[in-house]
Amino acid sequence: MGFRFRRSIKILPGVKINISKTGVSTSIGRPGATVNLSSRGVKTTLGIPGSGLSWSTMSKHSSKKIPDYWEYNNYLEPKQVTAQPDPIARCTSSNLEDLRDYVIAAAQKVTPYKNQLSGKVLELERLQNLVTKVSNNLITRFIPFLRKKLLTNLKTIHNEIEKLELEIETKAFRVDFNSDDIHEDLMLLARSAKELRESQAAWEISSHIKRIDLWDWSDPSSIKSNDTWFPLFGLGQNSFVVFHNFIYYGNDRSNIELIDIRDINVEYQSIRVPIYEEDTQFSDLKVVGQSWKFAKVNGEPDLRYKDNYMVNDGEFGVVKISSNKGLRICLKITNSKAALHFVWAFEAYKEALQKQPSQIYWNP
Repeated sequence: MGFRFRRSIKILPGVKINISKTGVSTSIGRPGATVNLSSRGVKTTLGIPGSGLSWSTMSKHSSKKIPDYWEYNNYLEPKQVTAQPDPIARCTSSNLEDLRDYVIAAAQKVTPYKNQLSGKVLELERLQNLVTKVSNNLITRFIPFLRKKLLTNLKTIHNEIEKLELEIETKAFRVDFNSDDIHEDLMLLARSAKELRESQAAWEISSHIKRIDLWDWSDPSSIKSNDTWFPLFGLGQNSFVVFHNFIYYGNDRSNIELIDIRDINVEYQSIRVPIYEEDTQFSDLKVVGQSWKFAKVNGEPDLRYKDNYMVNDGEFGVVKISSNKGLRICLKITNSKAALHFVWAFEAYKEALQKQPSQIYWNP
């Protein structure tokens, strides 16, 4: 028989402290109706004194450690979700409302040509594959005009693509800048954005957490510039692109928002999260300690699980991007150092813009 120890101490009428070798608990109530509070959970007992009849229920504490890094919504476990063009909340800055209207009008003109261009590019790829197969076939030695005909068609499609690209270029809304005074800060932001995109894994946190590819972005065709512009990252099928003093957020087909960089707040937070089996493949994820796979809220091992063991804790970087007009983006990055550098560079560029008067030129 194993050693047992239990002692109850009455501190108030109907309230007792119970001490045993497994821990300390509190009992509240009287015979027939009691509630027991312990580290394992809350146990409620109802019965008829002297009858031997009683009913009990146990409400256990959650053993899952929930990080507190996200303040925009409830935390959900990360899971793979197919990227979709998520709708964007209206977040255009007040001083860019007119410009947004012109860019949207240009997008409506550009879209038919972009659709034609996509079809022609696919046709070109199929024809190139066919030319390669025919060139490696002995039949073409006896029927040379067949390959010649395919090459002629290939040249025709190339010319059609060039014409469509020229049409898109002329119908896009043109914005000109003068960024000579802030060029160095602009290039620093571009390099830090590239470092961020090179992180081995990233998750976007919105109404759920989904794995995303930060390289998945496309050039906005509805707006063109004479000066440097570059993407920060892609979110699903939406692009986050820097044009001098504002961000182009969205895609030419359904969403376009323009946000003044001086209205944007960028925050960094480092979080410590257990690294489970699916996360061990990320070499840029820094290990900062260990914790129990199944743990109580206080971090101690949950004794209900016999196969409990220690797992490494990884340091993830969290980048929160927001504005007072409704912009809300939260990214979880495996490379916490890259996430921190991005926030530093963005703040430095924002400060440079605030020191220099905005030099942006556009005509309706």
